[in-house]
Amino acid sequence: MGLPRVFIVEDEALIALELEDLLCELGYSVCGHAARGDSAVVQVPAVKPDILLLDVSLAGALTGVDVLVALRGIWSGAILLITAYSDLVRRDPRADGVPVLLKPFSRDSLRESLSSFRKGP
Repeated sequence: MGLPRVFIVEDEALIALELEDLLCELGYSVCGHAARGDSAVVQVPAVKPDILLLDVSLAGALTGVDVLVALRGIWSGAILLITAYSDLVRRDPRADGVPVLLKPFSRDSLRESLSSFRKGP
């Protein structure tokens, strides 16, 4: 079994690069990126990652929660929402039960948030 595959949906390039670096350090494989929600809705089912890191505030018409809703039923991987505004996520019932990583994040907070998705001992 290979490294867990992660797809990043983040419209801020520096944050996406930081996430990719941290994920590699933590033993994950980054299998793709999207900066816009509409791209993510097309790419994620095709790439079939194990985990989706999904920013809530994206450029374009779709928010991260819109992407989450669009992917339900066509893709069954794990999702971790990323936001600096946790109150926006908590007020949206469509995101109920989806774990949230708060910005600014650290290596340790990312590792902790992803730990529940890891399989094995």
